[in-house]
Amino acid sequence: FLTGTINSLKILEGKLVVLILTNCRKVEGCLKDLSNFVLLEELDLDGTLVTGDIREIEKNEFLSIKNLEVGDGVYGGGCLKSMTDAPDVMLARYLLKMRFPDLFENRRWHLSYVSSDYYEVDCHQSRNPPFFVEFIRVSNRLGWRWTNGVRGGACEINWLDPKPLSSDKSYKYYMKSLETIQLEENGLYHGLFKPPTEHEYYERSAQIPFQNSRGNWRMDDNF
Repeated sequence: FLTGTINSLKILEGKLVVLILTNCRKVEGCLKDLSNFVLLEELDLDGTLVTGDIREIEKNEFLSIKNLEVGDGVYGGGCLKSMTDAPDVMLARYLLKMRFPDLFENRRWHLSYVSSDYYEVDCHQSRNPPFFVEFIRVSNRLGWRWTNGVRGGACEINWLDPKPLSSDKSYKYYMKSLETIQLEENGLYHGLFKPPTEHEYYERSAQIPFQNSRGNWRMDDNF
């Protein structure tokens, strides 16, 4: 594994395009040490000791960034420590994404396995607790949601962008797209904007039948 501080890379400031240091657990430094690398497009510091805060990235920094992965030492990176952290963390990522639209595409973040909110259940994968967060775009409107990554396993969308006006040309397309998503996600977590507690999970699972891949409804065998 590599060791040292990322500040030692300053000599490559005008040349470096990709920097992957995944799981280099002895690499230290501050995220801002790389902020003036104007050609840097891909940066992965997950699993390092690098610290920082994505909210402190200014408009004239990381000008070419398209893919950014940072670890638990950086606010806005790594796993979520609790469910209550999600709104602020996703807002921070959203504000950064507004400046760098390519960021966080097809990306999910997991609730930490050591979080007091985390629990495990023995069930079909579609009934797994929705412990991932992800961005979701409906037409031109962006939001985020909790999901288990399986169709029908998502909570409701927490919107970040305003709803388009009914007079907008894209409004009908937006409503049609939203309706499609709502039909697909009309499952165990319908009506919830965050994961249920463990007690709530078992209550809902006992009340809401399980739909198998053939579209047949039955009560979950585990309950």
